[in-house]
Amino acid sequence: MAPSGDPAPWYRRTFVGMEVGPSPESELDPEDAEFARHLSGSEVVEQQLRIGSEYLVVWARDPEFAYYDSRLCPKAPGLGDRDFLRECVDAARGRGLPIIAYCRVQHEGYCWRQHPEWRMVGCDGKEKRNQLCLNSGYAEFIKQVALEMLGYGVQGFHFDMLDLSFGEPHGCYCATNCQPRFLREYGVPMPTPPCSATWDEPWDRVLEFLYNTVERFEDDVRRAILAQAPGVSLDFNYHGRPPHSWHTGQRPVQHARPSDFVTGETGTHLVGAQTGLLVEFLRAAKPDSIGQAVIVRGVHGNHEHTTRPVNDFRWEVCTHLAHGGTVTVIDKTTYDGRLTPVFYDRLGEVFGEVGRRRAHFGQPPLREVGLFYSHRVRDWYGREDPYRYHGAFYGAQGALGAEHIPYGVVLDEGLSAEVLARFPVIYAPQAAILSEAEVGLLGAYVAGGGGLLLTGLCGLYDRMGAERPGSAVEELAGVRLVGRPPALDHWVRLTGGGGTPPGLVRGLRTDWPFLAYGPAAVFEAAGAAAYGELLEGQRTLRQRRGEARVRVPGSPGAVVGPAVFERAQGRGRVLLVPCSPDAALTSDYALPEDRRWIGNLVRHLHPEPEVEVEAPVFVEAVPTRAEGEAALRVHLIAHAMPGAFSGPQWTAGALVRLVRMEDAPMYRAVVRTRAEYGRVEVLGERTQWRRLGPREVELTVQDVHEAVILRP
Repeated sequence: MAPSGDPAPWYRRTFVGMEVGPSPESELDPEDAEFARHLSGSEVVEQQLRIGSEYLVVWARDPEFAYYDSRLCPKAPGLGDRDFLRECVDAARGRGLPIIAYCRVQHEGYCWRQHPEWRMVGCDGKEKRNQLCLNSGYAEFIKQVALEMLGYGVQGFHFDMLDLSFGEPHGCYCATNCQPRFLREYGVPMPTPPCSATWDEPWDRVLEFLYNTVERFEDDVRRAILAQAPGVSLDFNYHGRPPHSWHTGQRPVQHARPSDFVTGETGTHLVGAQTGLLVEFLRAAKPDSIGQAVIVRGVHGNHEHTTRPVNDFRWEVCTHLAHGGTVTVIDKTTYDGRLTPVFYDRLGEVFGEVGRRRAHFGQPPLREVGLFYSHRVRDWYGREDPYRYHGAFYGAQGALGAEHIPYGVVLDEGLSAEVLARFPVIYAPQAAILSEAEVGLLGAYVAGGGGLLLTGLCGLYDRMGAERPGSAVEELAGVRLVGRPPALDHWVRLTGGGGTPPGLVRGLRTDWPFLAYGPAAVFEAAGAAAYGELLEGQRTLRQRRGEARVRVPGSPGAVVGPAVFERAQGRGRVLLVPCSPDAALTSDYALPEDRRWIGNLVRHLHPEPEVEVEAPVFVEAVPTRAEGEAALRVHLIAHAMPGAFSGPQWTAGALVRLVRMEDAPMYRAVVRTRAEYGRVEVLGERTQWRRLGPREVELTVQDVHEAVILRP
């Protein structure tokens, strides 16, 4: 459990907790008396205390029912006369377990049926089923529901599903609330037809209106609650990070602000391989807060009742904690409200380990690379296909993790010289849109001694997502645009000698090109030094005549330009890579060479890091240090899964089915430091270590999580 007597808010003194509630697999029948019949607040609390959970998010309201005695919402009929929220609060009283009320917003049936005047209306004039207008009386209803829950003495609120739909129509165009409000705010009528995004100035205003609608709703709810209870916490489930895009009505910094801490769901089953990255993104969105990762118990997803292996839980929990975050694990009870003993036994092992090692979590990571993320690129370059941008961003993060290079996230909203200066290297993957102000900040950062890595179609699009005649970074990078190949199959040959820095070709062959599958541009040097060669993919005669499709990448063809440009600016350097090795890593043609090349590029810009780790690619390294503390911790987290297999092509979803990790892998690692440390400690009893020198420690680890503590 979290230390008792700490005056800090509950979310700043806890590491792990749970969200518990029933799980409808589809829309519920309001008369279903079997649903949640055995849901017991006292049992839920006892299990939390048994396994070492440090807080409990109680499922108090979902799309159909309240799970307490509400005057505003129908109670789940299976509860009868019982009050689940009251049972939880009473059972936790005086036992050091904060109770947080879960309240669902959007995607609900009850209010949609009872209040037709609140229904979301698309630009086609049709109502969106189970979606409600956030500019309507629905906002006042949610505030009144929250005040009901507040009367139970809860310590906080978690509001879920603050989005404007994950599918069309995007946002509300109702004639009752949204259209009049848009006219008042912008002085022009709200554009309705066509119903899809038009990607012009009117659509830019619509996006701004949608973003402000969500923020205003959150602020209204927050003010109403804090007026009655200033000390309670509030968080709104956050959809401002990848893979979400403009369609949810949230952007990174703007929609992190109304929450006391920023929370987001993650996991390879749900929203991409974001373990670790999520916490870094949330921290960048609200730097003075906590990033809380929400993970699930099931082997596939959220609303199912399987239980992952212990080591799979350990990997995900320890990764988020090492990155400085906290973790909430969701438990969906059975249809009739029962708990699953095997799940609580397994999670108890994980939470028990966190309790024993809690002194080694919570220190901020030593971040070497700042991954630049732009919501403007997400919206106006990614457009209807945000993965066009997110693929490169995910690939960049994956490469850094596999190369054991610690990273953080830098966001375009509120970008400043102070933020950039926190990182020795700034890496901007596929930053297709860069404003004049952003280029100026990046230029000043480089002149002051920073290293800047630019990849892909950097700066080749204007603010509205239209192609520019040249790149916004041409002067900064010392290049001139030559052309824009439409194909994605580009090959890279990093020739040895000829002035190419040896570090750029470390671990790569120089006599044969490798594929970097993704968008590319062709540049020529205009003040920069040029290295290597970018080759186009060959085409058959029939393909050249337009008589056959290009189904797979062509073999290496003619050289179209250099592969790397380097330019010194002041005390720093810029590397421009006009192709997309990062996007390649999330394509069907991911290669080790793409990852190694990214590692070489970063190390070329920052050759003497404070910590350098040699380990297998399935091990992530996260060095941390508390402010004012001399001790250095290096977390090593391994994620070695059994082989995946392919599903049938007609099956919905991914063709490759992941298998969950069961065993703790064994591996060798070497930790090298710039400074000398006199004492070495490890957490694992089975871990063996020996010194290779005053700044070098070799370890043999057989575990999911290990931490090396180096003291002067």
